[in-house]
Amino acid sequence: MIRGWPRSLQLRLAFRVAALYIVATVIVIVFLMSRAYDTARSLGDRELVGRANDIARYVSVGANGRRPRIDLPPNLTEIYNSRSGSDIFAIRDSDDRIIAAAPQTFGDLVATWPRAAAEPVHFSVGLGAERGDYDGLSIRVETMAGPM
Repeated sequence: MIRGWPRSLQLRLAFRVAALYIVATVIVIVFLMSRAYDTARSLGDRELVGRANDIARYVSVGANGRRPRIDLPPNLTEIYNSRSGSDIFAIRDSDDRIIAAAPQTFGDLVATWPRAAAEPVHFSVGLGAERGDYDGLSIRVETMAGPM
């Protein structure tokens, strides 16, 4: 023991209980924060899958009967073409051709990616200083024009 410290058993036990309390508190906080992040990620995934399904509803077969096209309603067109650029998407057909993308630079980037799977695949991409970094997911969705 350090000279001058009381050798009281009560004081030593109090220090040990305090240390145990601090360690237990840190463990509980880390556990709760981890659960909160998992929940937030899950909710974010649901939101993105919902958006993908929402956009897929507007994919149809083009006039030539071969090339798919997308006709977004004005409110969605406004959201995805806004200057803030906070909402982006890209749609590829089964032949890996870009059907639509907002912004076009994101479509160019997606064109080189592997095909999407039925289950969501997470990605993180930087679109430059102007647009920033994005976390998102890639998923295959059935549309009227086939899988996209």
